[in-house]
Amino acid sequence: MRVVVYIIVIVILCFTACKKSKPTEPDVKNPDNSILSIKADTGQVGETQITSVDDSAKILIYVKNGIALNAVKLMIVTAEKATVKPASGEIVDFSGDAPVVYTTTSQSGVSKKWHVQIKVYPAADLSKYVPNAQPDPTFNNYFTRFSGWNSGDGAQSILLPDGRTVWMFGDSFIGDVNPDRSLVSGKYALVHNAMMVQQDSTFTTYHSGSDSKPESLFNPESPQNIIWASHGVADKGNLNVFMMELAPDNKGNWTHLTNHMAILDTKDFKIKKKIKVPYYNKISWGERCYTDANYHYIFGMSTNGLNTVIHLARAKHGHLEEMWEFYAGNNTWIKDINRAVPISVKPYVTAPSIIERNGRYYMVTQRNFFSRDILMFRADNIQGPYKDEVKLYTTPDVSQSYISIVHPHFTQDNRMLIGYSLGGDIFKMVKNIDIGRPMFIRVNLPE
Repeated sequence: MRVVVYIIVIVILCFTACKKSKPTEPDVKNPDNSILSIKADTGQVGETQITSVDDSAKILIYVKNGIALNAVKLMIVTAEKATVKPASGEIVDFSGDAPVVYTTTSQSGVSKKWHVQIKVYPAADLSKYVPNAQPDPTFNNYFTRFSGWNSGDGAQSILLPDGRTVWMFGDSFIGDVNPDRSLVSGKYALVHNAMMVQQDSTFTTYHSGSDSKPESLFNPESPQNIIWASHGVADKGNLNVFMMELAPDNKGNWTHLTNHMAILDTKDFKIKKKIKVPYYNKISWGERCYTDANYHYIFGMSTNGLNTVIHLARAKHGHLEEMWEFYAGNNTWIKDINRAVPISVKPYVTAPSIIERNGRYYMVTQRNFFSRDILMFRADNIQGPYKDEVKLYTTPDVSQSYISIVHPHFTQDNRMLIGYSLGGDIFKMVKNIDIGRPMFIRVNLPE
């Protein structure tokens, strides 16, 4: 028994001795002091440009117009176990002309300087801009329809959070269409507003009444009045649609009476309620809308003789039913509509639509209700001033064209989608609905 114990002890001692005799590996420290990635935490345009030479490097980052250069956070990833100063996520002032020096230090103690500049992405030179407007066959085919909503004006799009698109219309025909593009006798109705919901290439029509006897989706309390749907926004699970109510005067002309906002459930598009917009002042609110990360912006339109006056209000997300703020000049916003001022834009601009590019705002609009020219203007802020006028397109159609609208969420391959309405004689449309329908073009983005 003792012999067995001795043998075990000897084996353990030998094993321990062998283990101790194994040479230790040297503690190698990582010499890599590289920056693997570096980008602005918000508003960066394009890729980071890095030029690295030996122990120093130059870094250039462009950001959107409107980003405060005196308080920028850079998110930095370094080589393993390397450090960087200023640190990743630290607020740094880049407003000066000289680069800001960042220093990386490897685990082994080797340092490298990185000269970082952040600049506002330069505005496009619109004198060299070529729109290259071309008809868009996909959307023109979408709106060549044979049932449901089949013709009308407006065609204002609203993107829903789930990717579907709502299309709002004014005066429209709903019903069946013959192969020769005439309406099927006894199977159509003229309504004053309607809606379609698009999912991919499938469109569903919404109206009141029945399929055999369609009526306007939104109806006024007074039966002699009518409602034209304007634009709207998606807000907290709802669809908020702006509309104007018109009443006939003693000459039979339609007169703008007031504005409403309908609130619909985006699941089934049933109308939850309709409320009166309390800011009339002879302004048609909701002609166009624009939404950013914080606010819904609501454009309003009034007339001054032959000129159009454009107004602008805003409301925070989820607060459209509360007090709006109105633009009051000098980049200020107030809650008293009587002290609000129009935005600065040419007097022949009609209801504007907006597309944002790199922190600049491009307004697409019609020259006026009787011109076939589609125009674009540019501003550094949503409230303007809008300048740098460019003619994008002159519609070739022999009939009147109007209501030019940009649809930002359908931008594709740096080509924005713009729609406009043909203003055909509503009585002649019974024989050919294509004289009163939306048409679509693609135009190069300005930047």
